[in-house]
Amino acid sequence: MLDLIFHALVLYQGLDDLLNMRNVERLKKDLKICYPLIDMVLDNLSPQEDWEDFCDITHCTDVMVCAERHTFEGILSCFSESVGTVFGCLRIHGKIAAATANWWTLDKVELLLIQLLLYYEKDDLGIDIPIYLPIRSPKIPFRLIRWRLTQSCEVCLLCGPTPSVDELEHDAKRFWKTAYTLLKSAESCYPANIPHDIVLDKNVISYLILNTEKRRSLSSLSPYSASSGDAHSHLTSIRKRDILRNFYRTIVGTMIMLPDSAESKPPNIPQEVFMNFEYYSLHALESDCYIIMILYPSGLHNYYMRSITRSTLKVLTCDKNCKW
Repeated sequence: MLDLIFHALVLYQGLDDLLNMRNVERLKKDLKICYPLIDMVLDNLSPQEDWEDFCDITHCTDVMVCAERHTFEGILSCFSESVGTVFGCLRIHGKIAAATANWWTLDKVELLLIQLLLYYEKDDLGIDIPIYLPIRSPKIPFRLIRWRLTQSCEVCLLCGPTPSVDELEHDAKRFWKTAYTLLKSAESCYPANIPHDIVLDKNVISYLILNTEKRRSLSSLSPYSASSGDAHSHLTSIRKRDILRNFYRTIVGTMIMLPDSAESKPPNIPQEVFMNFEYYSLHALESDCYIIMILYPSGLHNYYMRSITRSTLKVLTCDKNCKW
């Protein structure tokens, strides 16, 4: 937590200003701009009601899977090159639907802080602010630029001094004008966050999957389409989110160890956790580089939950239309 807060200070002020302070009072005044981001880091235990992501506790980037991803990646790559950068991503409902290859080379702390910053600035149609990358570039700033394409879709870039906002607006309209139909189609994947042709077992109330190698996560608090309905509507989205977050905090690092943990698990023994309560059940399973957690209704036998969890993991990681 302290490391993340320090990186948040570097994000806004740069490492040189923090290490070579000449006027403490002036620095304290300058650091006020960091307070909202630090508040979000501290809100980890009790996030805001509309916060649906898990990046703040998993330190993995929240993604969305859509059938149009390859098309978006091609447009994004050309668009980024046209404005002189290799760092760009397309976000839909706050989750990354496509990104340039270099975007994924950013450190997990940098990706997390950018995601938190963009959430804090969510009400602005566009932003253009200087930031330092705490790991990659703590002394030389980039410009973080976000341009909203539709109400829920936005392009984010890390640029140098150029282009100007006017130039960016012109290029954004030129490159993305033919993709608005595809963007609307991708938007409809929310809140399931997976393509419509992928159907999960009806007992899956919500899920969270971590790819510990790529440091990405896929999740949904409402994995069913509006037409199919939700048989478990007695659990609100906020309640389901809090259950999964508490489950993660309870088991990760104690019952299920992450690959970079100081403690190692016994070789070739999969890690698995069941928890059963009066109104719901939980199951977590580690398999290769994935950790999956699913919220189930109460009353299911453990072997049945295990079977559904394994099939869900296979569908959401191996299906040709679900690559992330």
